[in-house]
Amino acid sequence: KALRARQIGQLIPEVSSNYDDTLYTSFLSQAYEFNDQVRGYVTWQYGEKSGTAFNINGEPTGVKPEKTNSYEIGVKTTFFDDELVFNINLFQMDIEDYQQAIRKVDEWATQDNINNGVVPALAYVTAQGNVDGVRVEGVEFDGYYTGIENFSFRLSGAFNDAYYTDFKNSPKPPELNYLDDPFVDQTGKNLPGAAKWTVNLGVEYRQPILSAAEFHASFNTAYTSDYLNTDDLSSYSYTPGYSRTDASI
Repeated sequence: KALRARQIGQLIPEVSSNYDDTLYTSFLSQAYEFNDQVRGYVTWQYGEKSGTAFNINGEPTGVKPEKTNSYEIGVKTTFFDDELVFNINLFQMDIEDYQQAIRKVDEWATQDNINNGVVPALAYVTAQGNVDGVRVEGVEFDGYYTGIENFSFRLSGAFNDAYYTDFKNSPKPPELNYLDDPFVDQTGKNLPGAAKWTVNLGVEYRQPILSAAEFHASFNTAYTSDYLNTDDLSSYSYTPGYSRTDASI
């Protein structure tokens, strides 16, 4: 009997989990033209990401929809007869019920522990769920210059600070498994995979040859700063900053 139990694993009776929702979006933007070269704008946008029907070990556990308010203020400019284009903006996004892995009470395993006299009986599981609050804010820019014959230059980048404003039930990273508390408070920490700096530099050269051909050469370098790359923000997932360069001729 014990051998069969280990081979079969847990047996869960039929379970249903339903999800039904109406998702809303909205967008509002206002622009102002200071002159022919400078144009400013502000925008507000609201959007929702669908939740889902979900169960954990036979217990219906829905994931709530994600709700985002996004704000942006920026300037678009052109100079030197449109040879230089430069755009820059400030942005902020407030996300409620952000969807990712969280730590929850495992009702089935807890009841099984109670039935078998296991102490402590309370059991936990890492599963898909909602983080109460996330904020993303920063600045991004894009510049393009064609004032030198046959050449074009492009520089773009962003400072992107994405962090948890309320995340008290994060899964423990492996290096903190010795802690008694099943949860870790990651409030104020940056989101996984969210590098603070990204910069892109590109140069292109084009020269017509005769009437039916063109010589072309270019290179592009993209830089990304360091970040952590797992949902539990383990220090073992540290990814150092790096750059990648592509060239063609």
